[in-house]
Amino acid sequence: WVVQVPGGGAGGGGGSGGRAGGGISAVGAINESQEVEAILREENVQLITEEEAARVTNLDELTGLPRADDVLLFALPVCAPYAVLANYKFKAKLTPGANKRGKAAKTASHLFLNSAACTQREKELMRAIGDNELIQIMIGNAKVTAAGMAQATAKLKKEKKKG
Repeated sequence: WVVQVPGGGAGGGGGSGGRAGGGISAVGAINESQEVEAILREENVQLITEEEAARVTNLDELTGLPRADDVLLFALPVCAPYAVLANYKFKAKLTPGANKRGKAAKTASHLFLNSAACTQREKELMRAIGDNELIQIMIGNAKVTAAGMAQATAKLKKEKKKG
């Protein structure tokens, strides 16, 4: 592992960079930093400045529309006005209806999990969300509607009949 140390150099392993620690020489650090810069240019990665890094919060790392190259760490259920969710990848409209919160949460979850746009990693993260967490964010007595809802409902009914 390589750690950035004050003064612009790099230190590796558990050593202190001294004679006995097996640190990286100045020439090795320059070659390594040039190699890292070349890889970043190839991957089109733009680093942010220290000033920009100070302004970034954890909320800035959240997105409703992940790109294909994003590394997904977790899924977060959200209940918000539909206009706010317009750019979200997975969304369902909740309207007043007869369904209890638990049933509405399961219906929405089933709809998202069976979506053609859902990747394997997204499915894993959605399944990791507990039923209680989903139920807590839902509004009561709601009807779930979304694109592809009829197909998801038919599939859910078939699954109920089987087992």
